[in-house]
Parts: sequence; C-alpha cells; structure tokens
Amino acid sequence: MNCLSFLFLLILCINKSFSKPHKCTTDKVAYLDIQDDRQMVGDAFVIESKGKFAMIDVGYGLNNGDASFPSVKKYLDDHGITEFEWLLMTHNHDDHIGGVKDFLKYYQVKKVYTKEYQVYDVSCNGIEIENCESRNQKLEAWNDLINTIKSKNIPIEYVTKDFNKTIYLGHFRFNLFNTDHAFEKYADFCLKNGSCNENINSIVAVARNRKRYYYFSADSENYPADLVEAYDPNGIANWVKLTKEYYNIDHYDVFKSSRHGFASNNMSEVYKEAKPDICVISTKANNQTKSKRADEPAAPTEEVGGNQRPNGGRPNGQGGRPNFPGGAGGGFSFGNPNEVRENILSGNPNTEIYYTGAGTVEVLQTGSKIVVRQLEDAHAK
Repeated sequence: MNCLSFLFLLILCINKSFSKPHKCTTDKVAYLDIQDDRQMVGDAFVIESKGKFAMIDVGYGLNNGDASFPSVKKYLDDHGITEFEWLLMTHNHDDHIGGVKDFLKYYQVKKVYTKEYQVYDVSCNGIEIENCESRNQKLEAWNDLINTIKSKNIPIEYVTKDFNKTIYLGHFRFNLFNTDHAFEKYADFCLKNGSCNENINSIVAVARNRKRYYYFSADSENYPADLVEAYDPNGIANWVKLTKEYYNIDHYDVFKSSRHGFASNNMSEVYKEAKPDICVISTKANNQTKSKRADEPAAPTEEVGGNQRPNGGRPNGQGGRPNFPGGAGGGFSFGNPNEVRENILSGNPNTEIYYTGAGTVEVLQTGSKIVVRQLEDAHAK
C-alpha cells in the first residue's frame, strides 16, 4: 500500500469515528404542557432517542376540553412525530390515559405496556360485585379501551410482579417497578369502603441513559390510609430507595414528582432519598408566574455540575420560574407551597424545579450532559 492510499484510509476511518450517531445525537424527554386554569393536572411525556419515540401516558381525551389532547397533538405534529415504539399506560385515571383512544386515531404505536385493571377503586356498599353498577361501568370503559387498542393490532404486554423486562429506546433503558397489585389481598374491603385509590397501583418507570438516571413516578402515593399495610410498601419513598439500590446510585438526575406535586405525595423523605438535580412537576397552579415570552432575551446560563442552569443560575422558581403551587382551585388542594418546596430541597438544596403548566419542559441529553429548556406556556392568556 502506498502512502497516498494509507492516508486516504486513515482519513476515512477518522471521519467514520466522528460520525457515529451515539457520539453526537441528543436525546430528549419532553414533559408536555397539557394544563390550563381548568385542567390543572395530567401526564404526557415524549421520549426521543436515535430518531425513535415512545410515550408515557397521554393525558385527557377530547371529551375533557381543549387543554390536554390538542396540546399533545400540536407538539407531536410540530415535531413531525407519527410513530411510537411503545406507549406505557401507568394507571387507569383519565388525566393519564383518557386520551389514548384519540391518540390512536392519529399515531402509530407498536406496543402498549400496562397493568391489568382490577377495579378495586370503587365502592359497592355491600352490593354483590356482579350487580355493582359503578364497578361495572368502570370495567366496561376499561375493556372498551383495551379492545380499541387490540383493534389496531397493537400488542399489549401486561406488567406483573414477575415482569423484569428491560424496555429499550435508543440510549434509554427502562425498567418498571411497582408492578404488583397493591389491593389484591383487600378486595372485599376496597369494594365495601371505596377507599382504595388506583394511584397506588401506578407503574414506576426508571430510565438509565449513559450514566444519567430518570425517575417517572406517575401518581404513586405516600400517605397513611385505611390500608396502611397496602399503601406503605408501595409508597414513593420506598420505591425511590429500592430503585436506587437496584441501580447502585446515590441520587436521581431527573425526577418527575408524583401526583402533580400534591403535598401528601411529596414528603421530605422522598426527596432525601431522591436528591434530584432536576425536578419536574406536571401541574398548573393559580399562583404560578407566566413563562418568559419568546421575544424576551434569553436568560444567562451557568454551568452547574455538568448541566446548564437557566435564569442566571437561580433555581427553584426565581427569575421567571414558578414557585410551588399552593391552593390550585378546580377541586385540587396541593398543600402549603413553602412546605412542599422545602421538602423538595431537603435532599438537594440546588434542585432545579420546573412546572409543565408554565410551558413544556424539555430535558436534553447529549452524551452525559443534561440541559433543560422550557418552552412558552401553551395556554397563557
């Protein structure tokens, strides 16, 4: 081989090494803004890696107003997203999966992951199960959703306590936790008293992406109830601790707060375990400040622990970020804003807090570096 040929092959090799996708691609988790002053809660998250997409929940359907699904559709259409490798339905509440039937009219989904719904979150007041109208109505609605998914020839994989499968999406590796049924042993009590909240059955998803860790808690509970023995083992703090041990990590890089920032779910022990660098809360509260307008100059950024912090390095609602919600109206009570904010900061005083109700929150990861950007409030008046 002459020198010229050798030089050509060397240049070709160097060019290929620098063009490998995993060296330059940016992955993204978009926590969508699907909340307004009426629909103040809801989860819909888009995961992107290596040109492929997945969803965790889709929020409310069109029958619940124009804040949720139209916002999901606009974001996906604006970004040219039409196909998803999988959809995870965390639990059977409308603010998480009420929009699935609308979603499937417009987008292709290759697989759905969910739990079997056991319908223990209703009160039959001593009526025989087969004659319990409220239970039958919920079960009928659930079966209708499942049949809609099957009619699209989409395979459904039901998550169980024996489910230990890793779900892949590009650089993301997801594992699912809280996969058993919290109330299975207490069916009679639940149906008699109606005090068993399906939130406790929320699937917890944890993702690893090149030594960065993401925690998606859905609406998992963490407060005493009539069935303490059922709630406590499935509480948020417990799952945070167990998943940290599973991955052998000391904190989470990105943490999605449970149940839209309700005080009863977001206690100090949760954040002392999680110690997140970034905390995302899927809610819009009355006392939130509006997002920065698109025509305003961008706030300076500061490198903090490998991340860029917006607003001149001022975390936690300062410089344009909303403070933690207090009374939210619309039938929701989020608790004392100062108390919950202190809870979030108790594990890591530098935690950056973002609210999807103030604008879609995009967490961008290139290599091991994470940067957060918040889009304009989609529902600003």
